[in-house]
Amino acid sequence: MITKKQQYSLLSLIVLIIMILSLTLSLGCSSSEKITGKAIDDSYAGKVSILSVKVVDEKNLPIGDAVIYLNSVYKGKTNSYGESKGTKEVILTQENNIIRAEKVGYFAGRQESVHALLDQKQHLTLTLTKEITNLAVRALDEDNNPIYGATVILFADNEDDKNRLNNQNKDATELFKKVLISDENGFVLFERVQDGPYLIKVSKEEYGLSQKKVEVRYSEHGAEAKVELSLLPWPTLKLIIKSPEQVLLQDAEVSLYYDNDYNKPGAIPNRIEYSSGEGITAFKDIALNQGYVVVIKKEGFESSKLDIEMGDKEVKLEVEMEPLLEIEN
Repeated sequence: MITKKQQYSLLSLIVLIIMILSLTLSLGCSSSEKITGKAIDDSYAGKVSILSVKVVDEKNLPIGDAVIYLNSVYKGKTNSYGESKGTKEVILTQENNIIRAEKVGYFAGRQESVHALLDQKQHLTLTLTKEITNLAVRALDEDNNPIYGATVILFADNEDDKNRLNNQNKDATELFKKVLISDENGFVLFERVQDGPYLIKVSKEEYGLSQKKVEVRYSEHGAEAKVELSLLPWPTLKLIIKSPEQVLLQDAEVSLYYDNDYNKPGAIPNRIEYSSGEGITAFKDIALNQGYVVVIKKEGFESSKLDIEMGDKEVKLEVEMEPLLEIEN
């Protein structure tokens, strides 16, 4: 039979064992909590390795908010501001490690192997390449035949850039990115065009200007976006000049003005031609969708003035010039 003293001793022993077990478990938990992958307790310095990761683009500029994965485990994002922009510190808790970085709008970076060096702070730079689209532009005529030798200009069409230039009293045409000449298949290729709005202008002698706004998006176009622009031949303005008796008038002076220049003081004609023996004057390569004023003069006749709006078709007009009235003495 166990005495009360023995019962007390046994109970004390059980309590002591429980306390020892609790303390052991507590120490074990504390050890596991000291290394979290994000911070390290000073008492554990030298037993793990701290890795400072820097993520940059192809121009070596830091990239903020890039996601870091260590051994396929998410470890947070790189800093977005200040001197530490593009950096992130992680804890290496095993000898061999695989680390990579990702960010929307960039190609997936290459995985890097890192061997942990205890009691040392290590550094690693990861480079991400921005998702970039090549922009192929093709110049075609009205029959969809390729146009060789067309000038193709790619302009930025970003309002922030325009406002910046306006504040500097600069013309928005300074925003053009590149000028290329189309090949025998009518193509030009603008390489590595970043996402955003652009304006494309295509021109060639004997053709009207063609332009188009495009929005380049890698997520939509992938590695290459394609755009086609058609050029229409410059229309011809043809005038047949005659008298009221239907006599064709030769050597009539025909002056061509842009309509918005005609009424300006000291306005100068855009071009001057003289009628042939058949009374014909032809202005080729007339700008599309442009208003003109035509003034016709010939000795012995009243001058004539015509307002003409050119579209994309030839304009042919017959003009009768009235003789000057004779003044009786």
